Parts: sequence; structure tokens; C-alpha cells
Amino acid sequence: KKHDYRNVTQIATIPNVLIYIDTRRMSEVLEHIIMNSYKYANTKIDVGFLLTDEYLQMKISDHGPGVYKDELDLLTQRFYRCRKWVDSEEEGNGLGLYIAKVLMEKMEGKLLVENTDDGFAVTLLIMLSSYRSLSYSQDPT
Repeated sequence: KKHDYRNVTQIATIPNVLIYIDTRRMSEVLEHIIMNSYKYANTKIDVGFLLTDEYLQMKISDHGPGVYKDELDLLTQRFYRCRKWVDSEEEGNGLGLYIAKVLMEKMEGKLLVENTDDGFAVTLLIMLSSYRSLSYSQDPT
């Protein structure tokens, strides 16, 4: 909610789990994603959650036009802007999703993008604290 300046975000119930994040980095990730939705979709934003063995999946969806399918893999590359927006009056430098992806990777998570039936979505895979301690614990002997 902190980054939803327009009050258009609907947030589902967040599962009660411990996650492994840097709160500043996660805040920046969410700000980039929400600002992109404001800029390119200008619709309501839905945030949903799914719990898996390793991750809390946070799916942030807008109801805009989405992007061309062949550009999905390019969206998280540095300085890439979609063809729809390159010649538009919308300002941007193609760094928002790139930065968000890098920050998620630094927190041992992932950022995935997709077109949905009614818009565009970014899914954040946020590592559960319990999984991290199990997968990274090593016997010193």
C-alpha cells in the first residue's frame, strides 16, 4: 500500500509466513512494478499470493493492454522499452523492471513477467526463511 499513491491496488490476504528479504530492496521492487502499471496500464492493480514449499509467490496484475509476446523476455533487460511505448510521450528509460529483477535475485528470489487474459502481471518469487535456512545449512565437518 505504501507505493499505491492512486489507491487502485486490491491486495489479497497475505499468508502468515516468514520471508527472506531486504525490506528496502523489496520496497524498491514494488515501487518499480506499481509505477510501471500506473504509467502503462492506468488500471486497477490486483495483488495475490500463493504459497509453495520454497516461495511466497506475489502476483501483481494490471488490466492494461499487456505487451507483445515476443517482448516478454526482453522486459527485464537494461534499457529495454516496449515498441508500443518507445515513440510515446510517456517518459522512461527501460530500467524499472531490470532493477526490480536484479534486486529480487540479490534476495535469492525471482521476477517473472507474463501477459494474462486481461492484462499484464509480474510475479515475485520470495524465498521463505525456513527454506533458506534448510537449503543453505551446511555441516562444517
